[in-house]
Parts: sequence; C-alpha cells; structure tokens
Amino acid sequence: MKRILLMTALLFFAVSAVQAQSTDKQSKREARKEAKAQAKAQRDAQRDAQDALVKTEEMQAFLAAKQAIVARDFVLEGSQIMFRSGQSFFVNSYTNFISLQGDQATVQIASMQGNGLNGFGGVTVEGTISNARYNVANNGDVSFSFSVSGPQISATVDITLPHGTNSAMAAIQPNFSGQRMTMNGKLLPYEDSKVLRGASNL
Repeated sequence: MKRILLMTALLFFAVSAVQAQSTDKQSKREARKEAKAQAKAQRDAQRDAQDALVKTEEMQAFLAAKQAIVARDFVLEGSQIMFRSGQSFFVNSYTNFISLQGDQATVQIASMQGNGLNGFGGVTVEGTISNARYNVANNGDVSFSFSVSGPQISATVDITLPHGTNSAMAAIQPNFSGQRMTMNGKLLPYEDSKVLRGASNL
C-alpha cells in the first residue's frame, strides 16, 4: 500500500513538474510575443511621428511658396530640365532658375560647360512680365503663368505648384525657338534663394 502511495506521489510530482515547465515555456513565449508587439508599436509610432513632421514641414514650405507667388517675389531653383524630345538633364540649381520680383522676371538656363551668352554656358532673359494669371484649383494646386519680354526675345512661362509641397515645375516656351522645355525644382521666397545671375544681353 505504501509503495502504491509512493508511486502515486511521485507521479503527481512528475506531472506537476511537466505542467510547470510547460506553463513557464508558454509564459516566456507570450512575453517574447508581447515584447515584439511593443517594439513594433514603438517603431510604428516613431515612423508616424516622422511622417507627420515631414508633412508639416512640406506644408509650411508649400504655404511659403504660395505666398511668394501671390506677392510676386519668388525664385524657382531648377534641378532638372526636360526637353520636348524627351531628353532630360540634372542641372545646377544656383544657375538654372526663374525669378520674379514685382513685374521684373529673369529666366536663366546654364550648362556650366562654357561661357555662352551669359557666362554660364547658356542664356539669361530679363524683362517685364505681362499677361500674368494666377489660379488655385479645387485640389489646392497653384498655377501661375506670365510672359516675359526682353530687348530681343521673349518667352511664356507656366508654373505649377502642387498642393502640399514646394516642388514646382515650369513650362518655358521661348519665342525664338519651338524647343519647349520644362524646369523642375524648388520654389522659394526670393529672400531664401542664393541663385547666381549671369550677364543678360537678351
């Protein structure tokens, strides 16, 4: 009888030990799972906060660019120029730009590969604007177009500023050539720009 009781007790303790080990493993698995979930939640929260910060900064840049257009006191610093043929080139934003102060506009294209007409391997057109048109679409996109006339040539410029960013594009159509081009870049208040203006003889 004692032997039976002893065996029963040993069996009970063995089962209890196995159950305790199983419970401990389950607890550890749940703890690891919870730790992973917390780490993921923290990463997601940090990413959301970073995205919100970027969107806020982009919106502030957009509002500043929009106000600069309204005030006619801005510079579009070009980082890329595309031609109708499909060719595109990344360019120096300090020497490729469109600027407007009041009714005086400058359109400058430069390659930095030679002297050119403006000393930067391209052309610089300065003149008084006319036919200026400003519009805000239902989706918030801003458009601004004008003509600029220099002593010898003129061009039409159509600027589009998508809502929520200061990344803008400008379609430029010179009157002396059918080579329409598009300039992509950042639109800034004039005082925030550091462009280099070449010699204007057009």
